Amino acid sequence: MQWQFNSYVLTLAIIGAISVVVASFAWRHRSTSGAAALFYLMLGGCIWSWTYAVEIGSYDLPTKVFMSQMMYIGVVSVPVMWLIMAFQYAGRDRWLTTRNLVLLWIIPVITLALSWTNGVNDGHGLIWKYIELDFSGSFAAWDVTYGSFFWVSAGYGYLLILLGSLQLISTVTRLSQFYRGQIGLMLTASLTPLVGNVLYLSGMNPFPGLDLTPFVFTLSGLMMLWAILRFRLFDFDIVPVTRDAIMEGLSYSVLILNTQNRVVDLNPNAEQITGHPAVEIIGQRIKQVFPHQASVFEYYQDIEDAHTDFLVGQGETRRTYDMHISPLYVGKHKHLSGRMVTLQDITERRREQVTLERRSQQLQAAAEVGRAAATIRNIEDLLSQVAHLISERFGFYHVGVFLVDENKEYAVLQAANSEGGEQMLARGHRLKIGEVGIVGYVTAQQEARIALDVGGDAVYFDNLDLPETRSEMALPLMVGDELLGALDVQSKREAAFSKEDIAVLQTLADQIAVAIENARLFSERQEALEAAQRAYGELSQEAWGELLRTQPELGFLSTLTHQARPAAGDWSPGMLEATQRGRITPIDQRTIAIPIILRDQVLGVVRLQKPENANPWHEDEIELMDTLIDQLEVALESARLYKETQQRAERERLVTDITTKIRSTTDPEQMLQTAVEELKRALNTSQAHFVVPQAERVE
Repeated sequence: MQWQFNSYVLTLAIIGAISVVVASFAWRHRSTSGAAALFYLMLGGCIWSWTYAVEIGSYDLPTKVFMSQMMYIGVVSVPVMWLIMAFQYAGRDRWLTTRNLVLLWIIPVITLALSWTNGVNDGHGLIWKYIELDFSGSFAAWDVTYGSFFWVSAGYGYLLILLGSLQLISTVTRLSQFYRGQIGLMLTASLTPLVGNVLYLSGMNPFPGLDLTPFVFTLSGLMMLWAILRFRLFDFDIVPVTRDAIMEGLSYSVLILNTQNRVVDLNPNAEQITGHPAVEIIGQRIKQVFPHQASVFEYYQDIEDAHTDFLVGQGETRRTYDMHISPLYVGKHKHLSGRMVTLQDITERRREQVTLERRSQQLQAAAEVGRAAATIRNIEDLLSQVAHLISERFGFYHVGVFLVDENKEYAVLQAANSEGGEQMLARGHRLKIGEVGIVGYVTAQQEARIALDVGGDAVYFDNLDLPETRSEMALPLMVGDELLGALDVQSKREAAFSKEDIAVLQTLADQIAVAIENARLFSERQEALEAAQRAYGELSQEAWGELLRTQPELGFLSTLTHQARPAAGDWSPGMLEATQRGRITPIDQRTIAIPIILRDQVLGVVRLQKPENANPWHEDEIELMDTLIDQLEVALESARLYKETQQRAERERLVTDITTKIRSTTDPEQMLQTAVEELKRALNTSQAHFVVPQAERVE
């Protein structure tokens, strides 16, 4: 092979090297849609450039023909790979079925086969009819007459390049300005070699004999390299696929991430959330876009599908978004190409939910206060329970309950939940009605008062025991027109009380007031009942004492061989001891004495003795006997009351009968005679004597 080095050879070698660099980038991202096709595209361009470099550097025709045949490997593959890459990038790789790919390669394969079988100025001549060398220039160029199938192959290649370009152009119309620049570079890179090839084949070449097509691959390669470095070409493999689905008018925010968690697209709503235009966001990692929420995306960085709340902003400007991360697949093999993040503003919904939850807690607190009012009768316990319930359910750090004193001069703290409140209780904290603090104002005016900012409320009482108070509310405790006291709640936050809080707390205050009044009435009724019970006990005790004094001694004895028989006066020492001690007294292991006691009055004693061969008394047996004696005591009291009732009824009947007989006549003497007879009969006396004295004896 004859060889002569020239500047074109060096240029083509550099062009091929640039193609290798671009191809290496594409190979490293070959899993990305379109990257593998770009790799083979640039590899074909490299083969084209380097084989053409050897061709123009050689001076013998066989070498040039051989290198041209080798060059056709790149020539026929470049248009096909360009079309495949464009379809994949445009999201239409569903058309790239096996059948269609086979059809795409038919003409290139035929062209390659014909080029290898064409020969030098002999053979079929379908690619080259005639070839000769031209040494008039700076290198040995060949002057060729192309065959018919060459033009078929060239036209087919132009058609593929144009179809691929049209796919990218249609994609440009759907993309933002940022992506238009990216695809614009790709279009320019693809069309530039086409222009060079047209100039070469049309005879308008400013460099006769030199094929400009591989030379302009330099420009194409540089454009591709710039698209990769500037626009992160292989980070944006999913944009054309998703752009049709992500419309600018979506009510929620959308961000598209690639497999490296970089933002590749976002809609205007998402721009508003980030606070930056798309051109500044695209290409950044998502955790750089949301630095304060980086931990969230780090947690979900390897999770394809997720659903969670997403918080943006601080304080009053904080917004809550419903974030949904879903996978994006492309291609017929469902290749994972990235993820779509949707953010829907649910701030108001969450606020309403929080409000509903708070209202539910408030209603639950009201119900618990109602239960406490229904079950707790002791006022001190009731108020303490109420203070702690309101503090826990409403989140107020201090709750105090005041009651007015008997003279209606002071509101006295009765219950509190906070540490400062405990200190005030210990020293008997009270506020002058109508003079001191919000509680004093409320108890005087009998209306609620709220200080959303205690620093600006002239009525507020600066309490050293509660230094963290920023807002306070007090409500009167009223039953009808009567003031019982005040409910005082304090918070560490300014403006801590909403309208709903005020309404619910006023309801609670009304419940508390009713509960206090009920507890007082219950206490009064309890005292009255206890007094009645004491009086009844005293009367019962006196009645039993009288009965025992007038009743002859009673006693009964029952043995294994005899039924119960009278046994009055048969007292053993153990029985006497039981009556004196007033409790169960063991006499021996098989004998116990149980006193019968009613209203602190010993009525008698029961002695129980087991047989000699029986087991000693067990605790359960003694407890059973004690229960039975209790029932006996109740039965005796009932019998006494029944007898007393009968006697009272008999006396009332007797009085009624005598009165009726006396009134049966209008004669005074007959009335007196009837009265004497009936009294003698009723009282069972031997005689009844009634005398009306004369006037002088009375005087």
